[in-house]
Amino acid sequence: MNPRSQRFVARRIPDAQLHVFPTDVASSHFPFLENPPAFNAVVEKFLTQER
Repeated sequence: MNPRSQRFVARRIPDAQLHVFPTDVASSHFPFLENPPAFNAVVEKFLTQER
């Protein structure tokens, strides 16, 4: 999946959020394995925001 197609999908889901990691941070389908601190920071920010 490429970022362009994911942006297309995210725009069509109400309140969706999309985070695309730069290739120097994580470049495969497994950012949680490649760079756990970066992945966890994104997840934590999502889980702790006001809705």
